[in-house]
Amino acid sequence: MMDFEILEWDSSFFGYPVATIINMQSKWVDVLDVLKKNGVYLAYWQVKPGCDKFSTFAKNNNGLFVDKKTTYSNSILNYELSMPEHVEIYEEESTNSELLDFSVQCGMYSRFKVDQNINNEKFEGLYRLWMETSVAKRMADDVLVYRLNNRIVGVVTVYVKAATGYIGLIGVDEQFRGRGIGKGLIKAAKTYFGKKRIKQIDVITQGLNISACTLYEHADFSIKEQADFYHFWLTR
Repeated sequence: MMDFEILEWDSSFFGYPVATIINMQSKWVDVLDVLKKNGVYLAYWQVKPGCDKFSTFAKNNNGLFVDKKTTYSNSILNYELSMPEHVEIYEEESTNSELLDFSVQCGMYSRFKVDQNINNEKFEGLYRLWMETSVAKRMADDVLVYRLNNRIVGVVTVYVKAATGYIGLIGVDEQFRGRGIGKGLIKAAKTYFGKKRIKQIDVITQGLNISACTLYEHADFSIKEQADFYHFWLTR
């Protein structure tokens, strides 16, 4: 069995071969050799947190630590029957400039932002595309927005898969942070899923994004799993 999988979408978007490590059976250095022979330029590699041996291996082989991928989970015990004040489902068919700006703000701790080998244009394009496909209901079932004086100041994307609710993108305009808007968006997501009789919500965030982690923990989410995430650049 192959130790890696070529990611067709990522490869097309970034313009060079991208792979992810799966089903690790071989020695670490052998995996890199095979990737190089197959022309892979960038490889994603997730490992258990805190593995010092792997960290040293990565540093010696053009591997960059880019994220402590953290999955939070919440069991819905009860929920409000109505959405919190100021929150509504975004009903427009196309993405407006406010949402596109939000999408970039949502990704400021993303591994695609942290890794300086990925240019900023690609990072911003990736997150704008994520928002556009969420509004088009390909990456999300719905987009919930928080409005103040008819201005969107917060957003959260939501979808259901295999009887679990998922939060995708979530963000608050930097000018309006500290006003409880993030808390309102989480409450809105719980209400959205609760009405669909969904009992569990999962969300993936970056462990270094302290404000996001604090937001989830204050909303009774707990850590479900973590992984150290590395990018290996193989042509250097």
